[in-house]
Amino acid sequence: MRGTGFGAASARNARSAMRRLSRLCLLACLLPASAFAAVSDAPAGLLRFTPEGVLLSVDIALGNREVRFKTEPAYEGDDLLRAAIPLGQNQAEFVGFAWDKTAGRLYVDTNRNLDLTDDSGSPYRPAAANGPLTVFENVRLTIERNGIPLEYVLQVRLGSEWMSDVLVVSGWQGRVTFGETEFEVTVVDNLDGALGQEDQFYLTVPGEASEASARAQLDDLFIDSIAWGVPGHLAVAGATYAVDTAFEMTEQGVAVRARFLSPQEPLAEVRIQGKYIRELVLADQNASVCLVYTPGDRVRLPAGMYSVNSALLEDGWELGYPRNGNAYRVTTERPATLPVGGPLRQRITAERHVNRLDLSLEVTGAGGLPYSRNGQFAAPAQFAVYRGDSQVHTGTFEYG
Repeated sequence: MRGTGFGAASARNARSAMRRLSRLCLLACLLPASAFAAVSDAPAGLLRFTPEGVLLSVDIALGNREVRFKTEPAYEGDDLLRAAIPLGQNQAEFVGFAWDKTAGRLYVDTNRNLDLTDDSGSPYRPAAANGPLTVFENVRLTIERNGIPLEYVLQVRLGSEWMSDVLVVSGWQGRVTFGETEFEVTVVDNLDGALGQEDQFYLTVPGEASEASARAQLDDLFIDSIAWGVPGHLAVAGATYAVDTAFEMTEQGVAVRARFLSPQEPLAEVRIQGKYIRELVLADQNASVCLVYTPGDRVRLPAGMYSVNSALLEDGWELGYPRNGNAYRVTTERPATLPVGGPLRQRITAERHVNRLDLSLEVTGAGGLPYSRNGQFAAPAQFAVYRGDSQVHTGTFEYG
């Protein structure tokens, strides 16, 4: 039995960490405008706790950490898994659990005293089987940070070392008005009690489904930690803001105070070359990010070196792999041009292999960047083969 320290990160954790770094992004909405408005009355909102409706994946290193409990229940079998849910990067911060596979019970050390016999709500029984995963829902934790008790609702999904994680399904939500439009702002904390780029930030028009949640639910087994992090800056409704978020106690419980302030540094103009963009994520060399929703032909950002991290077009096409490796310098001296978006162009290539003809479809947009419809398989692209004016074969392209 190993102690409670983490060993070397598993391959999955390493990949997930890289994905988090590469996909850190901000959900922001930029309404088309011919001129950029000056920031006057700073928008602000109080975000209240919501127990469901969002998803953020937290990795659990099953092969790297086994928790040694002081007191344990009488298990029904010997097929046990003891592991930890990490609370941030500090190795001493974790919530231990034990999975009695024979009894189908999950014991969670919610009070973090290494005693699995005195925890409220524990043990949990599986709510569903999701292929190779056993899913435990409505696992509740309360973690105190700086004297503030923060609540979390989790879904624990256990299987093999490579197919296990914890989903945070709770967050804090409220409405903030930018310009003349009211938006719904949601933040999700990754259990460390500090809002930042390892967390999630959603900005949507009320009534519209969160694109982040929709994408996350497409992937049953592997949900990349889609850490659209709480940003340093937000461009929305023709203005750019510095973002300030903090937990605070209110009479109705713990809330998040979100304020959007006038930035201190000068901003630079970025011109968008393409069209039909619904969401555009830009990341600079300092890992700060900005995503633009339904942009016009320009946006204002702090100066820096930006790369195109991701883009979603209005009809569901997404910027595909490989991601754009080019960097674009944004300065206050002259506008920068960003080649991203539509219109899209299709190119079909044919390659003969003995008696087989392989057809490949490539879809590119501005700057030659590739686009695909990941997760949208209902209407695959079709093709037809003709000999002269006679059609001899028809089919569809497979995703991949």
